[in-house]
Amino acid sequence: NDDIQGTGAVVLAGFINGMKAQGTELKDSRMIFFGAGSAACGVALQIAQLMAFEGMSVEEARSHIYMFDQKGLLTTTRGDELPDYNKEFARTDGAPDTSNLVELIKYVKPHALFGLSGAGPLFGQDVIEAMCASTERPLIFPLSNPT
Repeated sequence: NDDIQGTGAVVLAGFINGMKAQGTELKDSRMIFFGAGSAACGVALQIAQLMAFEGMSVEEARSHIYMFDQKGLLTTTRGDELPDYNKEFARTDGAPDTSNLVELIKYVKPHALFGLSGAGPLFGQDVIEAMCASTERPLIFPLSNPT
């Protein structure tokens, strides 16, 4: 529960203020989550709920969120069985079935990148450069805890 609510509350506050500093409206924001476990899904759900509170449907809010795990982007077409908690974030819109984070960043052009995984380190120079190319002032939350 701490992963979901505690991490979510802190990251949500950073995201809200980061979007303001960027000058990006929540309704226009796109984000990638590296990690698709309880912490990442909890934070993503809180962001989706905030976006819904701001006037969009939860389904539309989820469409702004791209979840990426150790096998790649969560999609309904990538060929494996997703856990129930991941299914609500699986892409159904024809997004590429990529396992390359830099490729996904170039495709999505996200405003924010969240690292919430037990894997890593992953945010190398190529990832940071891709984020900087995608938006003028990218938000990067390196919260992963590889052990």
